[in-house]
Amino acid sequence: SLEREGFKFFIEALEGENFKIEALTLDPQVGVPEDTALLIVAAPKRELLDFEEEAIENFLEKSGRLLLLHEPRTSDSTKSIAAKLGVTIGNDLIVDSFVQLFSAPGFGLEPVVSSYSEHPIVLGFKERTFFSTVSSVTRSSSDD
Repeated sequence: SLEREGFKFFIEALEGENFKIEALTLDPQVGVPEDTALLIVAAPKRELLDFEEEAIENFLEKSGRLLLLHEPRTSDSTKSIAAKLGVTIGNDLIVDSFVQLFSAPGFGLEPVVSSYSEHPIVLGFKERTFFSTVSSVTRSSSDD
C-alpha cells in the first residue's frame, strides 16, 4: 500500500483537503478513469508498461493533472514521462557537500534546503526541508 511506501502523511494531507485517495491499476481497455482529479505516479520501482505510459499521456492530453515522483536509480519511466512534458530528470544523485564536509562519511545524501525563492508553492515555508536521494530536475531546452 502507499502508506507502507512512506506516503502516509502525504495521503493524510490530501484527505484533509477533501481529496479521495484510491490506488489505481491501469486497465489497457479503460485507461485513467474520467473522474480522476489528480494522477500520482509515485516513484515506480519497475518500468511502466507501454499501455500504462500511453494511458498517462492520454490523460494529460485531456488536461489531466499529474504529480510525478521519481526515485533515483529506479525506473526510467518517470524520466520518459517527464521528458514528454519538457522536463529533464538527471541521471545523478545530489549530495549536500556542506553537510558531508562536517559529518561522517555517507552523510550529505539527504540535501537540506533552508531558504526558498519567491514562488507561490513555497510561500510561507519557514522550516528546513530534507530530501532523501534526490536527482537534478531541469527544464528541457526548446526552440520556442
